[in-house]
Amino acid sequence: MSNASPVVTATTAAIRNQDPCGDILSYNAAVATNLANVDEIDVPAFVLIGAQDAIYPVPASTQAALLTGSDDVTAVTLPATGHAVTLHRTADEFQLAVSRWLDSRGFGDAR
Repeated sequence: MSNASPVVTATTAAIRNQDPCGDILSYNAAVATNLANVDEIDVPAFVLIGAQDAIYPVPASTQAALLTGSDDVTAVTLPATGHAVTLHRTADEFQLAVSRWLDSRGFGDAR
């Protein structure tokens, strides 16, 4: 179950682009291209996903395991959170996780 406020869910659903990632027919080709090139990512990587993501439900740990070119990969899953993590009540947890990850790599102060 989503932890987003019903008001936020209804409001954002009413105004969102029905296909915010582009042509839905290009989805499979985009995933195939990503998978073909994922081993070329050799920088620190941060994978965060909502545990209730209905659009792309692949677990963060599974996605992180694909990043074989990097020796610094962090996977985070936010419970009871859907695809639009910044719209859920766990948005503060999302922000804190990103801030801590960036801070641990010298990119600023964690909150």
